[in-house]
Amino acid sequence: MDNNQDSNQSINSDIGKKAGKGAKHLLKNGKKYAKIAKFLISKVAAVSLKSVLGIALPIIIIAVIVIILVLIVIDSVTESDFFQLGAERTQNEKVFEESVNSVIRVELQKGTNDAYSEMMTGQNPVHQPALSAEWTSALKESLTVSPGFPLSMVQYRNMKVRGVKHWYKNFYKLYSSPYEQDFDDVEDENTPVEEKMNVYSKYVKKEWQPILEDTAPEYTYVNSADYGDEWSHIKGETACVDEEGNETVTEFENTTKIEPRKLTKTAHYWYNLSEIEYTFLDTGWLEPVTSSSGNCTTVSQSRYEVVVIDGSVLPEHTILTQDMIIFLVEKLKEIGKGKKSFFWYPVNYADVEFFIEDLVRTIDPDFPKLDINYKKLKSCMKKNKRDITPCVLEHVGNHINTDFKNFNASQFMGDYMSLYKEAAEACGIDWFVLAAVHGVETNYSKDPVATDPSKGSVVNGELIGAVGHFQFMPLTWVGWGISKDFPTTPKGNLLVDDLSIITSLPNISKYKGYGLDANKDGKADPWDVVDAAYSAACYLGANGYKSGNEASIRKAIQRYNHSSSYVNKVYNLAMSINGGFSEIPVAEGTFTYPAIGRISSPYGYRGNVFHYGVDIASGGKHVPIVAAADGVVSRSEYHYSYGNVVFIKHNLNGKTYETVYAHMRDFPPVKVGEKVTKGQTIGTMGTTGDSTGIHLHFEVHSPYYVKQVTYPLNPLTIIPKPPTQ
Repeated sequence: MDNNQDSNQSINSDIGKKAGKGAKHLLKNGKKYAKIAKFLISKVAAVSLKSVLGIALPIIIIAVIVIILVLIVIDSVTESDFFQLGAERTQNEKVFEESVNSVIRVELQKGTNDAYSEMMTGQNPVHQPALSAEWTSALKESLTVSPGFPLSMVQYRNMKVRGVKHWYKNFYKLYSSPYEQDFDDVEDENTPVEEKMNVYSKYVKKEWQPILEDTAPEYTYVNSADYGDEWSHIKGETACVDEEGNETVTEFENTTKIEPRKLTKTAHYWYNLSEIEYTFLDTGWLEPVTSSSGNCTTVSQSRYEVVVIDGSVLPEHTILTQDMIIFLVEKLKEIGKGKKSFFWYPVNYADVEFFIEDLVRTIDPDFPKLDINYKKLKSCMKKNKRDITPCVLEHVGNHINTDFKNFNASQFMGDYMSLYKEAAEACGIDWFVLAAVHGVETNYSKDPVATDPSKGSVVNGELIGAVGHFQFMPLTWVGWGISKDFPTTPKGNLLVDDLSIITSLPNISKYKGYGLDANKDGKADPWDVVDAAYSAACYLGANGYKSGNEASIRKAIQRYNHSSSYVNKVYNLAMSINGGFSEIPVAEGTFTYPAIGRISSPYGYRGNVFHYGVDIASGGKHVPIVAAADGVVSRSEYHYSYGNVVFIKHNLNGKTYETVYAHMRDFPPVKVGEKVTKGQTIGTMGTTGDSTGIHLHFEVHSPYYVKQVTYPLNPLTIIPKPPTQ
């Protein structure tokens, strides 16, 4: 046997020994060895077939067993085990590990909150139209870093440097006094968990400080003047009455230029790049304001021309995959130069696929699918270790993400959902495309032009520009044939001031327009949302719309507005609506069920451990969680055991309760002090914290929550049993 064969046999022998050890202790440490086995298997694949055939039969059998067991246990994650000690961990080791988990998640959330606040400074403080809950949720999500990414850095470092040694026993000894003493002070098993976590978290954060500094949010800005000059207009009159009763009226009108403002355009946080759009808004003349001073009364009106955030366009979210790879392989080397980090370690070029596809996705199964040619990237980086940038640019693509997980259509669309579905069904299109057109055109009728012709349709006595809730051009609504009898323009304007001309059913029939009298009131009114919705749906249907056929859908949208950017906006929003929305019925009575699904674990004893709530489990990635009753959010946070959790206090019929919603997938979108209503979406099912599989852990306490053991109630005596689908 030659030297190469000896070397290969030695490698395989080592792998076999590790695999044998994994098989021996699997029942005790299933999750730990599942991860190790996956890592080893990725290495085994690189060994030649000739070498594998030379391994002794017992080793081959063990390797096959390990592969099978990996497939069985890979999804059996019961709790955080980033240092892979499984059942061998002491209480202190578990608490220390939860400190790592908690610190990283909390710091990520701080960065997201800071970036969100900076992005929102672009709002005009007085005249910004209300931004929808869906829009703000999308912005937050586009700035959110998956905790699976940094937590996998912890796992990878341990696998490469420490294996499965008892890292905790040696951790604090790496530091000189007084650090060691601080740890010794909380070593006793009777020390409260919160006290241990306070001590441990202090040093975890210290270890992560170089990463936190390097990944702090970065911003780009634009100037409001880039969109045009902003102006403030005021007009009115002042009437003064003298002692003899004579009235003097003085008219006034004034225009003031508003000083330009700095607007935040993009935020770069870890691998996320979020960008928001701005638009120019003319508020029109606002409602008159009356004020008095002495014997004088002033009636004034204001009008503003200002730059505002464009709430009709969702924030654009780009995952900078190229930056992500360079960060893992190169940047961590620079950050760690001269330091001995206990939690992060540069990723070897050969392990990039293992890191992202195995480690990260084990913690976060919803981590986005990235455009990476791993095989070619690995080969290229192997040849160009000194400068991997060209390899990354060639074999890694950045990814524009439009699938916003926290999308909540019921909050975004108000009371229009049933209208969309009825109109879409009647006209043979998809309801979510109709909803997207409504959103892009008038921000779900929040824009005044939806109902008020004077806000944009009637200009100098002529019908200029698009009209109504869905912004039809006048000639599309009434029919282009009207140009034979009335003055028009090639762009579709009708140069008359009589609005009844386009709402007339005989005119629409005569001139072959698309306006419909859907509510049967004798006229087809684009400023009536029912007429407008049915007309828009049937117009899309008449232009070749075929459900499930992207080309036909885009073509139909393009007939609505010929701009390619418009088509992209509508189509992307429609796909987001369709991908992220789930409906959950609301039960009658004071309480509803907080989620749909089967009761996977009831209230009461589970073996020797008491379960103080009920677990509701349901298939799918986007299962919503709703408030079980009207109340006020009392806590909204990440908890080492509950994971992402919301607490809500209720005062109902003279009795007080506090409900708990644990293990949510994402950091809760509701804030402390926020009022919520029964059936309002407050999160999505997940498996964060001390959790096995995706589910909702739900508790009820009365009069309020102190600890799990204090004032618990069986939730199924309070809420109706949830439906399973």
